[in-house]
Amino acid sequence: MFRSKSAFFLITFSLFIFWITNVFGFQGQNTIKIGVLLDLSGPYSQIGAISYKTIQLQVSNSNHSGGINGKRIEAIVYDTKGEQSGLLTGAISLKNQGVCALLGPTAPQNIIILRRFAETNKIPLILINGVNPILTFTGLKTKWTFSSTLNFGAEIKALLKAFHKRGYENMSVLIQSSSFFKELSLWIRGYSPEYGLKIGCMEAFYLNNEDFSYKLKFISRCLPDILLIWAEGQALELLKGHGQKLQMPLGLCHWLFKKDLITSENDLNGLIFVAVPRLLALNAYPSVLLNQSDRDFLISFGRNNFFNMPFFIQLKTLQTWDAVGILFRALSLSKGSSPENLRESLETNIVDYEGTIGTFTFDKRNHSCLSPSSLVVLQKFGQRWSLFKKRP
Repeated sequence: MFRSKSAFFLITFSLFIFWITNVFGFQGQNTIKIGVLLDLSGPYSQIGAISYKTIQLQVSNSNHSGGINGKRIEAIVYDTKGEQSGLLTGAISLKNQGVCALLGPTAPQNIIILRRFAETNKIPLILINGVNPILTFTGLKTKWTFSSTLNFGAEIKALLKAFHKRGYENMSVLIQSSSFFKELSLWIRGYSPEYGLKIGCMEAFYLNNEDFSYKLKFISRCLPDILLIWAEGQALELLKGHGQKLQMPLGLCHWLFKKDLITSENDLNGLIFVAVPRLLALNAYPSVLLNQSDRDFLISFGRNNFFNMPFFIQLKTLQTWDAVGILFRALSLSKGSSPENLRESLETNIVDYEGTIGTFTFDKRNHSCLSPSSLVVLQKFGQRWSLFKKRP
C-alpha cells in the first residue's frame, strides 16, 4: 500500500511538473535571452532610455507574433551608468544568465572595452554605437563583434561617388583634430583614387574660430572643386560664421546635418552635399521613398515621436532598431541559439538586410557592411534641399 501511494505521488508530481513546464516553458528552454548594456542613468541616459524603448518595442512585437521559431524573446537589460566598471560587471552578469548575444553600449568610450569582452568571452556582440567599420582583418581582433551603425566607410564612399558623378576631380579635406580623425584621413586618401579624385590639401583643425579660419584660407589656395569637412556637430557654428566667404561646394559628414543646417536660418547658401539614411533625409527632404523596414519602424515607434527628437537621438534609435532586427533575423535562420551558432548565422545569413540605416550584408571579413548606395545623398543650394543629381 505504501509503495502504491508513493508511486501515485511521484506520477502526480511528474505530471504537475510537465504541465508547469509546458505552460510556463518560455521561462526556460523555450526562451531566447539577449543581453542589453545601456546607460539608463548617467550622462548618456537620454540615449540609453530611447534605445531601451526601441528594444522593448521589437521584443514585444516579436513575442506577439509568436517569437522566433516558436520561442519567446527575453531582453535582460543592465544599467551601465556610463562607467567602465559597470559595463564589465553587467557583461559578466548577463553572460552568466545565459544570454546568446549582447547589444550595446551607449557611451562611446565603452565600445572598445565591450568589444574586447565579446572577443575574449566568445559571445556575439552587435554594436549600436560608433562609426568605425568592423573589419576582421584590421586593428582589434574581430570574430564576435558586429555593427549596425552608420560607419564612416559607407558614408565616405557615398559622398565620393556623388562628387565623381558631379564631375569634380580636385578635392580638399578639413578634418577636426583628434586621434579618431587621423584614422579617418587614411580612409579618405585610400578611397579617393577609386572615384577619380585627387586630394590637393588635407588639414586638421581645432574647434576654435582662429584655427578654423586659418586652415580655411590655406585650403582655398589649393583651388579645390569641392571641400569635404568631417567634424563633430559643434563645428557647424564655426562653418556658419564663414558661410559668406566660402566660394566652393561643400561635402559634410552626417554629424553636421543638424537642424540649424537644415532650416533656412543660416548663411550657408552655396552647394552642400550630405549622405544620410532615408529616415534622416526626411528631416530636410520629405519626398524620400521609404522601404518596408522604415514604414514598420514609424508605425511601431510613432512618426511624431521620431521626428520630434534631435538628429543624434534619431540616429541612435535607428541603429538600435537595426541591431535588434539583424539579431532576430540571424536567430531565426540559425542552427541553434548557442553563441557559436549565432555568430555563424550572422556571418552567413545577413545578406541584403534592409534596415532603417540602410542595407547590410555581413561576411567573414566585414562585420558592418553597410551598402553606400543605400544611403541618400542630398544636395542643398540656397535654402532648398533636393536629391542628388549629376551636373547637367
